[in-house]
Amino acid sequence: YAAAVLFMALVLALGIISIAFLATGASKAGDAVKTTDTQEQKELIDSADSLLSSALIAAVILFVMEVLLAIAAALALFRWLKGAMNEMTWQVQQVAAGDGDLTRQIVVSDRHTFGVLADSINVMISALRGSIAEIGKIAGELNSSAEQMSAVIQQMNASSQDISSTISHIAKGGEE
Repeated sequence: YAAAVLFMALVLALGIISIAFLATGASKAGDAVKTTDTQEQKELIDSADSLLSSALIAAVILFVMEVLLAIAAALALFRWLKGAMNEMTWQVQQVAAGDGDLTRQIVVSDRHTFGVLADSINVMISALRGSIAEIGKIAGELNSSAEQMSAVIQQMNASSQDISSTISHIAKGGEE
């Protein structure tokens, strides 16, 4: 924020200095027009020209300072954003590579910039944790049902063998 305030102060200073120099130069040029003495006119015109040249130099210097300050501010902003993004990316990678550890939460040092994104990722992690818990519950129920079906199939198989044995025994008894 300080860089933005300094930048705005420089822009304001450039405007004020430019207006002051231009007003003074215009005033001297106006005085030169009103004067009938040619030597005095020449001096006033030279003075106005000198002021306008100084104003141009000052404006160029302030403009260069503003450009340098804007570049420095942009670089600082880029580094800050890159650092915050790298921190959050590292945390997301830790969650992804954590062997299914969905108890981790994304924590950011600057809630103002990436707080909403971190919160959204945390909600997603929580939803994944809930989905995986539900899948585990359903898998447990399926396993229980499969065991019950296996027991029923074994009972049916045993009953089939008993029926087959009984039919075979009845068939042998009918042959005698």
